[in-house]
Amino acid sequence: MMQSARRAVVIGGGPTGLSSAISLADSGVAVTLVERSDVLGGHAVQLACKATDRCQVCGACVAAPLVREVREHPLVDVITQGRIVGDERVDGRHRLVVDAPDGSISFEADALIVSCGYSTIDLSRDRQEFGYGFAPGVATTLELESELRSRGPAGVKGRRFAFVQCVG
Repeated sequence: MMQSARRAVVIGGGPTGLSSAISLADSGVAVTLVERSDVLGGHAVQLACKATDRCQVCGACVAAPLVREVREHPLVDVITQGRIVGDERVDGRHRLVVDAPDGSISFEADALIVSCGYSTIDLSRDRQEFGYGFAPGVATTLELESELRSRGPAGVKGRRFAFVQCVG
């Protein structure tokens, strides 16, 4: 990694965290991006392209170029499967401890960006009224996205769909 006088830590490797890391690094700030999973891209990497003959602006393709740009940027260091386990303010800077697969890493940063995304709800446990888990044909949006990614639109069962948004 190239040297920079300023350092920032971005917590979260989804599209917002990736974009933040790129913007900071393009401005000359050294960035350490910490992602708790083993892949970058967040939930966006689970989305399937909805394009037929032209782009539908569905957002499915947003993650891949951001991941590539972060991985190739000389001012961005990526830690996957990492967790911030300590943050102490010392002389206006953050002194951080990150648990990573290779052990604990300690470093200082001038700024933190927290972009840790969201968790999906467990419909089988939390929202029985929608029939998930026992009524045929009820699926989550991410399950439908997974089917679209693996089978394409022609391989998805069902002719009519209804979406319940903002559950949970």
